[in-house]
Amino acid sequence: FAQSATITADLDGKDQRVSISARNITDTAPSAASVGRHPDGIGANGRQASAPSIKAETGYDPITNKSEHLYFTFTGPVVRAELDLTYFYADEVVAGEASLHEQGIWRAYAGDRQVDQGYFVSTASDGAYQLMITARRPFDRLEIFATPYVNDEGKEVGAGKIVTDSSDFLVKSLSYLPAHASAR
Repeated sequence: FAQSATITADLDGKDQRVSISARNITDTAPSAASVGRHPDGIGANGRQASAPSIKAETGYDPITNKSEHLYFTFTGPVVRAELDLTYFYADEVVAGEASLHEQGIWRAYAGDRQVDQGYFVSTASDGAYQLMITARRPFDRLEIFATPYVNDEGKEVGAGKIVTDSSDFLVKSLSYLPAHASAR
């Protein structure tokens, strides 16, 4: 990023340039009240799976086969975003002889229209992962969520194979480049 044009969002929920909402597994719609806060980041404030977890993490629940979602809505179009994730591990679980990694999906929207999406898989043994998003078109809303664990070949863990935990993460920071700043 060109540092002078990049904006680092204040994730405390008071930033007027970015609104943050979340949808927990049992929610019917996203809301600011569903955003979880933890000293190491933010996420959806629900608990998934049967194992203890950090309640604020945005996680995939292997029991219900659903994920919590975290949304960032910008006041204007954005061309790039960089998110620093925490608690997002490579090799989090070994099943048989396969190492399983945490995985998620991002989706970028312009208004109600989805303009791009992508998968992200942890390569971080310490759980600190940098997610870089450059969509095909400017976007004003970003959605991120977790999916089932994935092996080295990219195959997701089947439903019911591991029910005590799955992919989950916190967002420690968000920086973005507004479309008007990239045109300079």
